[in-house]
Amino acid sequence: RVLFRSFEEPQLNRFFGQFGANVVSTFCIRSKRNHQSLGTAFVQFDDNSVLKTVIEECHGMLLGGRTIRARRVRINRPLPTKKAIQARMNRAHAIEARGVKMNQFDLGKKQQEAAKEDVKKVVGYLIKYSRTEGRQNDALKALG
Repeated sequence: RVLFRSFEEPQLNRFFGQFGANVVSTFCIRSKRNHQSLGTAFVQFDDNSVLKTVIEECHGMLLGGRTIRARRVRINRPLPTKKAIQARMNRAHAIEARGVKMNQFDLGKKQQEAAKEDVKKVVGYLIKYSRTEGRQNDALKALG
């Protein structure tokens, strides 16, 4: 977990492109809840001979104040296409704009009554503690 949460695929393409390698695809592992990067990314190059150079140059490099750990990994499935990555980024931006969808729960009558009793208890405690705090503030004012 070394990349910033705000790091996205186009930024990775630019970063790894500076080493003279042609980047075929990049893929950031993201959270399913908020679509933020979890700090791990996979990069695929068109030429394997460049891979050794990129690993030597990048491993231990500071990127945004964080140390990059670069290593060769074999993935058993193909990386997502640029179209799929763009669709995922659009969904993430839409969620940021309008917020996460709230789930609605159907509570039974017993659960609703228990919830009302819990609310009454909490309100009672709040009233009690606010009165106590008021008395304490008055006592502090009297002391000067």
